[in-house]
Amino acid sequence: MYTLYGFSFKILFLQFVMFNFLQAQLLSVSEPLSDEALMYKCFAHLTGVRPPLSHPILAKVKSGQIKGIQACEELMDQIQLKNNGLVDSTDSVKKTDGINALNHLYRLQKLYIGSQDYCTSLPDAGQYCDALTDVLDASIPSIILTESILNPQRKFSEVFTLSRIPRAERELSSSSKFIQYSARLARGFMNISPGGANYNATLYKTAGFINSITFPDLLVNLQSPTVVQFNVIDLNAATNSFGVDNNLKAGTESSYAIETNRIKIGTLTGIVYDSNYSLRFPSMAAKDAHFKTEGINLAPIDLRRTLDTQFSDPEGEGGGVFSTQEYMMLNFGWSYNFKADGAVNMPRRWVQSLFSDFLCRSLPVVRETDARPLVLNSSNMSEADLAKAGPFRLASNCTACHATMDQLAGVARNISWHTPSFTNDNNAPGATIRMFQWPVDSTLNATSNTPWRNIAMTGPAFHRLPPLGRLFYRSYDGRLIDIQITSLKELGKKISELDDVYTCAVKKQFKNLTNIDVSLHDVGDSANANINSSMTPDDWEKRNFVISLGKDLKSHQKISTTIKQIIKSKYFSERVKHISSPGESQ
Repeated sequence: MYTLYGFSFKILFLQFVMFNFLQAQLLSVSEPLSDEALMYKCFAHLTGVRPPLSHPILAKVKSGQIKGIQACEELMDQIQLKNNGLVDSTDSVKKTDGINALNHLYRLQKLYIGSQDYCTSLPDAGQYCDALTDVLDASIPSIILTESILNPQRKFSEVFTLSRIPRAERELSSSSKFIQYSARLARGFMNISPGGANYNATLYKTAGFINSITFPDLLVNLQSPTVVQFNVIDLNAATNSFGVDNNLKAGTESSYAIETNRIKIGTLTGIVYDSNYSLRFPSMAAKDAHFKTEGINLAPIDLRRTLDTQFSDPEGEGGGVFSTQEYMMLNFGWSYNFKADGAVNMPRRWVQSLFSDFLCRSLPVVRETDARPLVLNSSNMSEADLAKAGPFRLASNCTACHATMDQLAGVARNISWHTPSFTNDNNAPGATIRMFQWPVDSTLNATSNTPWRNIAMTGPAFHRLPPLGRLFYRSYDGRLIDIQITSLKELGKKISELDDVYTCAVKKQFKNLTNIDVSLHDVGDSANANINSSMTPDDWEKRNFVISLGKDLKSHQKISTTIKQIIKSKYFSERVKHISSPGESQ
């Protein structure tokens, strides 16, 4: 009897819960936002601020001249950058809206780029990462994405195929205590000569490196890249005073020129593709015996070109955001003079970041059944060979990640970084850090560049082989992408032709505008069964909506159009309204 009573109680309880659930569903309904509310909402999402009551677009909405959606579209068009890359400054309202939108959207793009600190991404960079930050803008990946939204002429595919890198145009805040261009460039006494005038720099030196230089009279004069000539001197540890470096010879080797851009600070006012910027390191670095044996050329490099065009043909398409010096340095993860070996030493972090930042995927991105054929058969391998191959080649659960990381990392096998020295590797290091390319050795046997999946190990010359790689992953719809890549340039082109980067871009804009996140996992992978089962019909609907807009973006190539599509959708233009149930307090 007790059991029957307990069972009956459970039935009644479940009926009660279901009744209340259904009632709650009926009490929560969606209703369109009013035109004025929609204007306020989209204005905040696009500019990060509330529109003033006197704003002309808001006035037109209040008077009934235009609907809320039309107001949002008008604002989206108004905040687009002009042909010169700057905000529209034809009147004060457009200028204010343009600057607010540019800086707000830029901050949002930064949320989706994982690494933005050179000092934590380059082991052994130490004191030189500070100087690097003055030369290479760590926010360039976010700047490229922001420009793709606000430049009406930009195709989104160009994010992955550009050969030239934009520059952030900024205005110095009136309250700032800093000079407009940072100038931590080198060790030693500097004689600055912009416009024919000479200025002495005050030096602050710690641990053999000048951490900062103040120019009390140069705020107005440092408006463009300046040729800086200086004499190299050392700090006498005993007397804590400066003295001439006796290792330097008399004549031209005692002075050098650094030509470089200095990163502006302050509020963004535009994103421009204008002049070339080159970074020239001391000429003695080219005489470094270590690099001479490897055939490395440390000639001046153009900081506004991607790595693939800097080291090869500068014309035509490049490798896009993946091959910028900034993105590579932010995600390299290896010590200076790194040499890829095809086994343990590979630029894997760069691949992981590429998938996370631009495809919205976390490794593994292949199924275990895809990785299983790539697992090495260790039964006929020596212990020495096994050690060289790496333990991750012996189990499918490890290979599922490495099959993607290591194969694609092969396309960046020739890339490394260095702190050029004024004299030699054991003496005074240079001002900052730069990327370089180990030259391909044409004398190596081509068969030694066997694809990763067919080799047990690779030799020490792996970093001198042609940059053969492979794009190997499952798309969000379960398709296996398996494409051979022969250069960073080709990687950018192939990725720009796939659906995933467009769907990922839409996912981020959808999240920004609605605060709704969707998953772009491979639904056909049995490892994702729990994710699939936890998704509601509403979750699937939102995922399909994002995928649909991703395909549209691939066709029309305009992120601004995608933003308008999201604003027009019910996910943005409607709100959930709660209706009080009978007896509920009002």
